[in-house]
Amino acid sequence: MPRVWGAGETMNRSAKRRLRTVALAVAVCLSTPVVADEVDLFELSLEQLSEFRLTTMSRKAQRVGDLAAAAYVVTGEEIMRSGVTSIPEALRMVPGIQVARISSNRWAISARGFSERFANKLLVLVDGRSIYTPLFSGVMWESQDLMLEDVERIEVIRGPGAALWGANAVNGVINIVTRSAADTQGTLVSTRAGTEERGAVAVRHGGELKDGGHYRVYGKVQARDASVLAQESEARDGQRDQRIGFRLDRPLSGGAAFTLSGDAYNARSGDEWELPQLAAAPYSYSRRMDQHDTGADLLGRVTWRTDDGAESALQAYLDQARTNFGWLSAARADFDVDFQQRRQFGRNDLIWGLGYHWTSDHFSENRPYVVSPASRTRDTFSAFIHEEFALSPERWRLIVGSKFEHDSYAGFNWQPNLRVLWTPTRSEAAWAAISRSVRSPARPEFQSSLDLFAEEVPGLPLSLPALARLNSVDAADFTAEKAISMEAGFRQSLGNDLSWDVALYLTRYSDVRSERTASVECPADVVLLPSPIPIGSIGGCPAGFLPNYLLVNSYINNAGRFSARGIEVSADWRVSDWWRLQGSWSHQRMSADPQSDALATSEAERYIGSTPRYQLSLRSSMNLAGKRQLDLWLRHVSRLRHGDIPAYTTLDARYAWQVRKGLELSLVGQNLLEDQHQEFKSSLPDMPYYRIERGVYARAEWRW
Repeated sequence: MPRVWGAGETMNRSAKRRLRTVALAVAVCLSTPVVADEVDLFELSLEQLSEFRLTTMSRKAQRVGDLAAAAYVVTGEEIMRSGVTSIPEALRMVPGIQVARISSNRWAISARGFSERFANKLLVLVDGRSIYTPLFSGVMWESQDLMLEDVERIEVIRGPGAALWGANAVNGVINIVTRSAADTQGTLVSTRAGTEERGAVAVRHGGELKDGGHYRVYGKVQARDASVLAQESEARDGQRDQRIGFRLDRPLSGGAAFTLSGDAYNARSGDEWELPQLAAAPYSYSRRMDQHDTGADLLGRVTWRTDDGAESALQAYLDQARTNFGWLSAARADFDVDFQQRRQFGRNDLIWGLGYHWTSDHFSENRPYVVSPASRTRDTFSAFIHEEFALSPERWRLIVGSKFEHDSYAGFNWQPNLRVLWTPTRSEAAWAAISRSVRSPARPEFQSSLDLFAEEVPGLPLSLPALARLNSVDAADFTAEKAISMEAGFRQSLGNDLSWDVALYLTRYSDVRSERTASVECPADVVLLPSPIPIGSIGGCPAGFLPNYLLVNSYINNAGRFSARGIEVSADWRVSDWWRLQGSWSHQRMSADPQSDALATSEAERYIGSTPRYQLSLRSSMNLAGKRQLDLWLRHVSRLRHGDIPAYTTLDARYAWQVRKGLELSLVGQNLLEDQHQEFKSSLPDMPYYRIERGVYARAEWRW
């Protein structure tokens, strides 16, 4: 059946192939390397780019070369030149970040292992507001369709960031920083349409306030086509989103500044889950899960400087979200307030702060997933202190700090770190660190039960299904996951033409969420029938009687023990004044301590097998004659053992032409090397194998 291309219009597969062939031919024919006029990406030398200021690692503006961490920044210019249409796609540019597309609208994103749909060891922020949801311990990327034109940069810290940002920043911190209202003045209209990216329109307007300051308002709608299933049939995972928002930046008296921003969204996406049923073999069925996400947030921030030179910031935000997938619905409301102050004492730099986070949730109580009680609130109190000692001016620095937290679920936890930075020259830096971090449990991990699957019980003379049910444990028996990380790295800029960076790490995880088989029961609600053949007691049922099913109970525990080690390398080469190459390579190995329980062993294999051993990325950015651009992006990801996902190599291409001032047209091809490929197999929840298709889209952007 042809897919819906527009209102009353269809595009079949042969038409898609012709469009893709034409697009690729155009990109190749127009790739003549001629020096063009300057554009933003090429205005700065690599030495100047190393001066780029990040705030995520130390909660203060600090040049990349002075960070004692594996830091990386993706600029807004790079996002637009890459041709990506979402934040998850942009994160593929970061070395060591594992990004896999589960389906057309679902993503598995992690850093340094433990990749799954809800990766619970990666903290993600938007302008300092956490989008890590406590409902499922992860980020629901399908509802985070930001306006990419407003993203100034994405700051990524690979490795622990818990000493400043607290629980769940175990393997990394991502902070998506949007542009100030002053930098988004005037009107912008952006549209795109294509084979997989079916259509999107974004409108933004910025203006000046009469009494000082600036504002912007925006709105965006977009639709994505569905992917295909492994058996070549049409999937039901299309997506439609609407989002609106605003930002206001205003100066206050005494040099203080005030920011107020807010967003609201309405997102619909499709999915399929494999669910258990006991009526007849094969004891499972596929159910379409139409997901509906709504939410809104409001953030305010005030920054000021006191007479004694101390820099202070007070931030608070409200965030509300609701998710509904058919029989399962969940809602949450969050309030967060955070204060920090920075003081300098001679050559030492001290930052400290206090925080409070309140969240309230509500779950529906329907099988196969039940959270009980349906509603509960959670309080988290926190404090941090972070001091940087200049042991030798311009050479040695010692950074010491810790975050202290107490929450209703995990109790008290402290997350210290110790870092050393050596900068023999301004263009070289070596660093080392040791850190402790925790992952705080979500309420479903100790107040829920989930029916996983049903299978026929082997070894019995008659067909009898068994239902596998995963149960949580009492909060007193489930603690926070812990990690001890050791890292080291080196970065160097070789003049204005070449820079490179390497980071190595070894992390030992303990008390990781695992599972154990507990019992086989004869459920109270079964129908008992006399057996036609003599049998003894089965699962506690009376001897001689046959139940219509058995219940196999398993429980969540903290028995997991893992180790992860790896290396991440990136390089940036300015080949000429019109051509830039950026490459990265990462390699990781994970291992688990032996488990006596077969279910725990299977869970450990899933964690390990969901992470690629290595990844390779190479990006080429060229400025051509006549204000044209050509960007190519080659990626290779190794095989995943979980789900037996083959290795794949893919190529994206973008050709753009600035027709006149304020008007740019571009043509983008994605996944050009294959018609389709698989990237990930989700098991929680169990989903079919989706194939990601080749796509082409055209984009136009007007500014005035």
